Amino acid sequence: MFGFGNSDGDKEMLEWTAAGSGARFMGLVHHTDAVREWAYDRNSPVGRLDKAWDEAVRRGWTVVHMKRDWKKAFPFDPWMRRRRTSAAPMPPAGTSA
Repeated sequence: MFGFGNSDGDKEMLEWTAAGSGARFMGLVHHTDAVREWAYDRNSPVGRLDKAWDEAVRRGWTVVHMKRDWKKAFPFDPWMRRRRTSAAPMPPAGTSA
């Protein structure tokens, strides 16, 4: 069973996933990249990651930090394209970098 969430609204789903028998994986995406997507956590006016964060830390669930752990946020990732150096040519449209 695999459960993955990104806010307090997913806490019960992750707890349910963890409660079963057999192989289980519980994970959270911590939205820490306001440039490429959103950044929110405990005191954010958009989204909320507070109680689920505490539960993940307490229970040893996997937490992925968007800014630190993801090279790309989206396949088209315009953020990455803007930051390329001139020495690295842009890939043709519709291809992966």
